Amino acid sequence: MASWLIPTLKAILPHVSDVVSAVRPAFTRKKAGGAAVPEDLPQQQIAELQAAATQNAGHIRELAAQLESTVTALEQAAALAELTERFPKSNRAAEGRWMLAYALLGQRRYADADREFRKLLYLSTERESTVQARWGMAQSLEGMGDFQGAIAQYEALRGDEGDPAHVTEKIERLKSRLRKP
Repeated sequence: MASWLIPTLKAILPHVSDVVSAVRPAFTRKKAGGAAVPEDLPQQQIAELQAAATQNAGHIRELAAQLESTVTALEQAAALAELTERFPKSNRAAEGRWMLAYALLGQRRYADADREFRKLLYLSTERESTVQARWGMAQSLEGMGDFQGAIAQYEALRGDEGDPAHVTEKIERLKSRLRKP
């Protein structure tokens, strides 16, 4: 099975109910009990069917556009992953790894993004890249629902990040989410 299929399905499935509900329009029905059928009933039903078909076409176009952008992003992420694994010592490998980590984060593939940010943290030799990797790890952990892990990463950033008030705000927000039942 293609590796991009499962994330694609995860992106599509939330929209299936919208498409299904649009496909089942509520047509004007004949009256039960042998009552006379109005002359314009077939015309009314045809007009309703045309309106439903037009609405469905719009939903399908929107879904196709979302699918296309998802597939493109997945293909790019796969290509970046392959290049960084094949040529790890290349000057461009680090750039590719950063791009891959952020692409995974943008695709809400938080566990994969966290793994890439951890690799970047391990490879980092400069304060700025260490801060950036920890920030990405914190966002990934937060996305996975691991608020304690995210707080730990934000705590490690307290003295290094350029905006300590923002880091404190993030920590307090996550702590308040932990307190909620």
